[in-house]
Amino acid sequence: MTRNSVPLTLTVLALSSMISCSNPSKETDVPLFVTKAWRKEGKLYLRRDGLSLLLRHSQSEVVYRYEPKLRNLSIASTEQWALVDTEITDCSASGEPDPRIFRIESRGRKLLAGERQLPSSGEITLRLRQSPTGRWLAVLSADDPEGSLFPFLGSGGARGQHYHQVLRAANGSTVGESLRLAFDTHSRIFSQCWSTDEGYVVYSDYFFTQLSIVTFNEFGI
Repeated sequence: MTRNSVPLTLTVLALSSMISCSNPSKETDVPLFVTKAWRKEGKLYLRRDGLSLLLRHSQSEVVYRYEPKLRNLSIASTEQWALVDTEITDCSASGEPDPRIFRIESRGRKLLAGERQLPSSGEITLRLRQSPTGRWLAVLSADDPEGSLFPFLGSGGARGQHYHQVLRAANGSTVGESLRLAFDTHSRIFSQCWSTDEGYVVYSDYFFTQLSIVTFNEFGI
């Protein structure tokens, strides 16, 4: 090893330590990544690079790249982010559906379209996020109705197995299979964000210390 190669090796090791993959005891279909380089309040931005997804934090120079076929999160360079000319998603601007059309019942936390109850993978529904075109609805639900440490946050949180599913906004029908997530919302607040092209849904906690990334297979990713 040459003298000049030592700093480069240390840099690579330091960057690789900024990612870890949580291995929870419960079964899961979607990995949970711990993003050690961020861990701060701010905004999350997304943009596509081919089939890959680039993720950037407004208060950090570290960019992450998610490879869907490998289900792997790695460090990318800020230059890679700048070179891509795809549209940028500002996750702080993503919206919930019109409550007159889709809403979560306050008492039983059931998913309703008007007054009609829709099927939900978990016993209770926690979060809804409409896709940018309005065609799809990402639903976060859970098995265990035991409450959150943050009961003042509307639909709150829960323990137990959590699920991701997608519904058609036109009629409330399910698209594909529901997926088991590796996190729960008892002690952390998780939000959803659709990528602008609707190929991904990203779940992140408030300080962006943990991420789960779901591909929307309607687009064949």
